[in-house]
Amino acid sequence: MKKGREILRLSPAYMLVGAFTGGILFKGWVKGAIIGAGCTILLAFFVMECLIRLKKEKFCQALNYGMAGLLPGVLLAAHVFPHSGLLIPVSGAILGDILFGWGVAAYVNGEKEKKRYMAFSWEISTITFLGFLGAWSGNWVIDWVMSKVFSPASYVVLQKGIGFLFSFAVSLLLALLPGYIFAGNRFRPVLGGVLVFVGGLLVMWIGIDIAPFLFLPGSGLMWSGMVIGSLMLTLALLVVIYPAMQMLLGSLVIIVSVLSFIGAAGGFIIGGITGILGGMLVIAWNGPVHDYHLHAGEEIPF
Repeated sequence: MKKGREILRLSPAYMLVGAFTGGILFKGWVKGAIIGAGCTILLAFFVMECLIRLKKEKFCQALNYGMAGLLPGVLLAAHVFPHSGLLIPVSGAILGDILFGWGVAAYVNGEKEKKRYMAFSWEISTITFLGFLGAWSGNWVIDWVMSKVFSPASYVVLQKGIGFLFSFAVSLLLALLPGYIFAGNRFRPVLGGVLVFVGGLLVMWIGIDIAPFLFLPGSGLMWSGMVIGSLMLTLALLVVIYPAMQMLLGSLVIIVSVLSFIGAAGGFIIGGITGILGGMLVIAWNGPVHDYHLHAGEEIPF
């Protein structure tokens, strides 16, 4: 039963990697993506079973983390050296596998020992998806910045250097962020604060850039989105800084999030709902503040 649950948690990661690989090898053919996903799952679990029987559990961890680094490696290599055939993406996949499978895995183990990082269910699948999303987002951001700031000649040079490092850093940060959030949530309502922060950003963005044009141009929705979004961002920071005030701050978050539906289209509904969920998590949080009384000047560990 335990092995079955573990296979279920790892399957999305291997399916994503396999489908992406199969799609590249078969040049976008849907059947290629399906075949790649199936073959990757079977091969990965066969290798893991062999490693477990040989009592090489550490290599299983390296295999899982390495799999999570394949897609970021492919995206970053293909972005730096476009139109270069399969050699560059394959080299990027190998580099990503080594960096995640050995470097990131060792780093995460060290952070776990220091209790700064917490393992969680679906960890590898989450790291795989967020690493892929981070690499794609980093490439998009660096392209936009370079096109606005630098000349084409300097852009090519910077793309191969700073662009690669920036995109890799974004990929790594986004991939490991949930583990840090869950670890911090033991001492402060970090998870709820992050959701409120994301909701505030959506409310501010939708309220300022989209809602006034879609609904009532010149109606003042821009200022509503700015004010309500700013309040949500401020409350998101306060719930982390002052965890003992969780009930008051969480209630205020819910009220402001509900008001966002009136004044800023609720951040396209998603922002308002995310804010409400974050406020509920803040109120429901039950950390060490409730377990003992802090002495004057004593801080809650993070």
